[in-house]
Amino acid sequence: MEMLKTYLSDSIATSHPQLSEIVGTRINKLRQWAQSVRESQPSDDRQWQECVAMIDYQCLSAKKFLQGIYQMPGVTGESNELWIEPRGLSAVIIDEDMPAAAISGMISAALLCRNKVKVAAHPQLKPYAEGMLKQLMGRFVATGEVSIVSWEQKEQLLNEPELRIVALGSKNNELIISLNRQLALRDGIIVPLICETDPYLTTINNASFCINFGVEKTCTINTTAIGGNASLLELGATAAVTKN
Repeated sequence: MEMLKTYLSDSIATSHPQLSEIVGTRINKLRQWAQSVRESQPSDDRQWQECVAMIDYQCLSAKKFLQGIYQMPGVTGESNELWIEPRGLSAVIIDEDMPAAAISGMISAALLCRNKVKVAAHPQLKPYAEGMLKQLMGRFVATGEVSIVSWEQKEQLLNEPELRIVALGSKNNELIISLNRQLALRDGIIVPLICETDPYLTTINNASFCINFGVEKTCTINTTAIGGNASLLELGATAAVTKN
């Protein structure tokens, strides 16, 4: 994943009409959500201001990483394309030692990759989570696409059969280790744990953070005419005729 992030950061995507429209629509919806939160919450509350700014930031990042198709290097005679698809159900778990912007950052990143999201926020941060989701659910995303569970249900959330990724914001090493062990005991597909341990949100503030909630899809096309590079074969044939 780290190699993929580096590659995408240094590459320029080719616009793809269908993908651009799908992701662009989601970006517009989340920007409307940010504006709705901005208008409905106290303007003098710094935490709310940071929540809104984080949504806008994730939308800006998504325009770079999620709307296009990347041309990857390959052997002669091959065309290799890469793009990001939804990963699946995403669990967002935010502890009391994180700012409220961690909630909006992780939720918006997961939604921009078109995943369903379930949120568990510590009681101290639950008013922020509920306030944001109240503006979001049924208005800018479909009902059921995002839901909230109690803090006490966070361990149960990790047993969801459809779970595909867990995003945790916490400085509590015991909690991180406990949840990681629980994920390791799951049967079937591996569910990664993405951790934000810095109250300054250095992980979430990384421009490529959103692709953690997606999976890379690739398409390789054989562009040769007869099993080898057509232009090279033609040059070889011309050289043979000239020699004779």
